[in-house]
Amino acid sequence: MDPNKSRSTYSRLVRRKLEEAKMEEILAASRIVEQDSAEGRRATIAHEMQPADQDNPILSTSSEEEMDYDATKQREDELYVIDTQSVDNRNENDVFVGAERIDITESDNCSTSSDSEIQTSLDGDEDDENSAGDDGSASSVASVDEYKKEMNNSLNSKVARIAIKHKLTHVAVNDVLRLLRELGHENVNIDARTILGTTRDRSDDSFEHFGLIRGIVKKIKHGVKSGIHNLQLQISIDGLPLFRSSTTQFWPILGRIVNCVDSRPFVISVYCGPSKPPDVNAYLSPFLEECKQLEQKTITVDRRSYRVVLKSVICDAPARSFVKQIKAHTAKFGCERCVQRGLKNHAMTFPVLNAQLRNNASFRKKTNMPHHDGTSPFTDLSIDMIHGFPLDYMHLVCIGVMRKMLLLWRGEKNTALPSSRKKRRINKNTKKAKDRIHRLSQEQLAIINERIDTTSKQFTMEFNRKGRGLDVLEHWKAVELRTFLLYSGPMVLKGVLDDEKYEHFMYFHAAIRILCSPSLTTEQIQYADTLLQYFVDQFGTIYGSYQLSYNLHSLIHLASECRFQHGPLDSFSAFPFESYLGQLKSLLRGTRRPLAQLKKRLSEIELNDTFNAEMCDGNKFNFQCIKPKSVSDSYLMIDKRQLLHVTAISQANVTGIPLSFHFQNRQRACFFEVPLKSTDLQIYIANNFHKDDDQITLPITSCKDFIKCVSLTCDEDEGKLVIFPLLHNL
Repeated sequence: MDPNKSRSTYSRLVRRKLEEAKMEEILAASRIVEQDSAEGRRATIAHEMQPADQDNPILSTSSEEEMDYDATKQREDELYVIDTQSVDNRNENDVFVGAERIDITESDNCSTSSDSEIQTSLDGDEDDENSAGDDGSASSVASVDEYKKEMNNSLNSKVARIAIKHKLTHVAVNDVLRLLRELGHENVNIDARTILGTTRDRSDDSFEHFGLIRGIVKKIKHGVKSGIHNLQLQISIDGLPLFRSSTTQFWPILGRIVNCVDSRPFVISVYCGPSKPPDVNAYLSPFLEECKQLEQKTITVDRRSYRVVLKSVICDAPARSFVKQIKAHTAKFGCERCVQRGLKNHAMTFPVLNAQLRNNASFRKKTNMPHHDGTSPFTDLSIDMIHGFPLDYMHLVCIGVMRKMLLLWRGEKNTALPSSRKKRRINKNTKKAKDRIHRLSQEQLAIINERIDTTSKQFTMEFNRKGRGLDVLEHWKAVELRTFLLYSGPMVLKGVLDDEKYEHFMYFHAAIRILCSPSLTTEQIQYADTLLQYFVDQFGTIYGSYQLSYNLHSLIHLASECRFQHGPLDSFSAFPFESYLGQLKSLLRGTRRPLAQLKKRLSEIELNDTFNAEMCDGNKFNFQCIKPKSVSDSYLMIDKRQLLHVTAISQANVTGIPLSFHFQNRQRACFFEVPLKSTDLQIYIANNFHKDDDQITLPITSCKDFIKCVSLTCDEDEGKLVIFPLLHNL
């Protein structure tokens, strides 16, 4: 039997089993709705049998509850409607998004008139439901057929949301809909495209512009905190390979409103082709046209005016050189922050630490002409062409420097020739030969892998990727490299690296932890800048000056990014955008016309979006993440100074917030003292848990700040734990 045919048959069987499991969930929901429908029919028939002048308060109450249940379960999508007269009388300041009118007013005059209000009405299904709910009693349901129609509409919504959640194909959804019809739901739609709201618009195979203002308005309608009138917009541009068997790739332009309640990325434009867009001006033109409108005018939604400010454009180094039309990072004048000329030393290096800095004015005037490849389309906007394109620490620090150091310690994978062939003479002047002197022994690598495996079992529930061994270092994701640098690295490398290299790594660790701190101050930024300057200078001394490539050199400019962006590294990193790119890739179901597929899937998600504002509120501490029975999830720091081991949580009140913690105080000690005391970074060594320790009850109202901590076992003393406070949402 052909093994390829056998594997394809097995794959089809696996997919069939998965879809059958998802169908069972839908059928369970349909049985609930069918039961409610039967009860509703009985109640309606009983009501029709009552005399006309007889009141039935019990039936009325039951009907109201059922109608309220249907109303809350109805899809929350809106169709924005404007009348013909308002369309004919619109002025040049009106911006239309689909069927919606968004009033744009001059930024000098932010006052809102009555004409700026957006007129909205629910779609046809919700109109029927609201008209039935206005009466507030069972008399609004004229017959059993109308009641069944309302129940079927609710069932359509449930099937649509389950299909979006589990990414069911249209074929699978159609099978479910046919089955529901056989179960008695005659009015259920039989086409998946109808209940999912799949767009029928034609799509270009190479480029699609979804709209910047349209995406911003949707985020505003999900909620904006009171007092905020300036919305900070972040843009990300990057390539996304789609398939292993071809070079087809997406180049999406993603947006993100940082200070909205819904800060999730959204799609603005997408290019699809075998490589990056051939013409940067044509690629960016639709997006930049909308940016120009937002620079000159304000956007008014629901009688509130907002000014949208393009805060930063987040890209990796190749994408930045593409959109800024500058030389690549491997060129002689490849540094984006200073004007120093690179030196060829196995690779292009930038050894000077105090070269003249670039600024926005010199970039626009092209005073350093060898740095430019052309004129960037972004120069038409008022964005700072230097600090408006920040250095992204996901690519620079995690994937760049941290992986480089681990490769130096582990060494390249064995590529030696078989013993039967004559070995070539090794040139000691090559880069690989020079790197071999920093390689650790097999015993040292075994210790590191064992410690990584141990610590990976002790991370909290917030860590999705908890770490793998150095033997698969090439497959490490950026979040794993970040976890190693900020949390497990000091534990794993202690006693394995020699003192000079370990102390050098701790400078790197301390500087990045400071710059990732949510409560970052100007003094801390200056101190972290000093640490990074020393780290880069010593890197050339310890590992060789030929290692001072673009990534290493750019570290000396990293602290200034926090100063100009007014926030920690995570406030302008590519992590949320990279995560969203993975979600976009998972929406594709085949290799044929990927851009058309993406457009259809995004239209379905937008129509069936169930946004929960409470889940996106980063200011509220999630007390459900504290698990007293779990050692990993039971350590907490309050008021930035007191370390607690939570042993129990009292009964929660009606708001869901616990009333008090039962905890044990932990004695704290310093974990390291170079380059600064670990206690200054709120990193401690604490005693391990003992059941005989006294327990203290602490009311929640007496605490101000809550920070969950990571507790890792200290190898030097099994009775000790090293406590690291979490710096961000992982």
